[in-house]
Amino acid sequence: MSLSIYGHIVELDKLAAIIGSNDKAAVGRVAKGAMWGYPVLQYWSEIDTLNEDAEMSCREALDDMVFGRKPRRGHAFLYVYALETLCGMYGHRVNERCVQQSWFRETSASWLADFHAALSKAGVIDVLTELYSPIKKTKDVPLPLSIKSDDWPYAALVSYEKCQQARASLVAGIGKVKPPFREAAMELHSWLGEVGSADVLAMFYY
Repeated sequence: MSLSIYGHIVELDKLAAIIGSNDKAAVGRVAKGAMWGYPVLQYWSEIDTLNEDAEMSCREALDDMVFGRKPRRGHAFLYVYALETLCGMYGHRVNERCVQQSWFRETSASWLADFHAALSKAGVIDVLTELYSPIKKTKDVPLPLSIKSDDWPYAALVSYEKCQQARASLVAGIGKVKPPFREAAMELHSWLGEVGSADVLAMFYY
C-alpha cells in the first residue's frame, strides 16, 4: 500500500487566529478560500465522501476546532483534514520549488520503519515519528487541539524548537546514515531548514 507524507510550513499565529478563536465568521472565510489552487468547498466535498458512516462533515470538524470543542469520537480523520485545510490555505508545502520526486511520496509503512531504524542507529532524531503521537496543546504549540488518530490519516504539528534539535542531529549524524536512506535524510534536513522561529512544521500522512 503506497502512502505519502506531506509537510507544510505555517505560521503558528495564523493557526491561532482560527483554532480556538471563537470567531463565528472563521469557517465561512475558510470555506470561500482555496488551497493549492483548489477550492476548499470542493476539497471538503471529496473528504466527506470517504466514510459513508460519518455523522458529521469536514466543515463541522473545523467549526469544532474554532470553538475549542472536543473532537467527536470516531471522526478523527475529519479533524485531520480540517487541520490540513488551514495549513494549505495559510502555509506552503515544503520543497515547493523542488522538481525532484520526494522520497516521502508514494512510499510504504515498511520503508518508513526501515528509514526510522537507520536514523536511530545514526543517532538522528526522526521527527516523522511525531505522526503517531496525539496532537495536543503544548508549551511550544499552544493551540487548543486534541486529535488522536488510530488509523490513516495521521497528522503532527512539530515546533520550531523540535525542528532545530532534529536538524542539528541530522547535521551531526548524516554521515552515519546508511547510504540507501541518506538522500531521504537530506531531504528531511531540507524540510526542517524551512521552518522559521514563528512557524510550525505540519505533517500529514495518508
